[in-house]
Amino acid sequence: MTPKQTLPPVPTSSSASGGVKTRTIIILGLFVVVASIVIYLYSSNRIPGLKNTLAPTAKQQEQTEGITSTSAYSQAQSRAHEWHNDATLAYLESSKEGITLATAASWKFIFTSQLAKNIGFEVLVDTGGIISAKEVPYVGNGAVFPEAALTQEQAIARMRAMKPYMNAKVLRVEAVYTGTNKTWYWGITTDKGVVSIKATP
Repeated sequence: MTPKQTLPPVPTSSSASGGVKTRTIIILGLFVVVASIVIYLYSSNRIPGLKNTLAPTAKQQEQTEGITSTSAYSQAQSRAHEWHNDATLAYLESSKEGITLATAASWKFIFTSQLAKNIGFEVLVDTGGIISAKEVPYVGNGAVFPEAALTQEQAIARMRAMKPYMNAKVLRVEAVYTGTNKTWYWGITTDKGVVSIKATP
């Protein structure tokens, strides 16, 4: 008589689902541990190179504080050279917002060219970049703003040295090139009047 063969028990659906649940719990547990480690390293700047990444860039800082005339000018000049290669700066003006010793919320530049008589090229620049660029009526000549010329900060500092304007509120800053004497001048509009300061030596 042949002995009966006993087959191994077939896993029930309850035992199979129990195994899946166990694996899911283990995976979730590992995920929580890894996530906790990453968050700790991130918050404490212990990931290599993270500190530099989190530090505000000059551009980000500028976007919250305003833009310097120098930074805005470099963008405007590039755009003006697309208009005419010989385009040179003739006039610049700050907005009435965000005025500090070095910055403004936006800047307006007017360039001229020997190829465009009585026509200027106006470029508006703010912290986000170029706002607009277009031709405008303009009578006058442009010239390179000399490196030795007074900066916006220096012009305001000289104005502050004048007793009537020591505590004046700066409302707007502009610079214009006069072709008659081939000189740049800063014009500083304040709540106590306008001050003109020679920019070039």
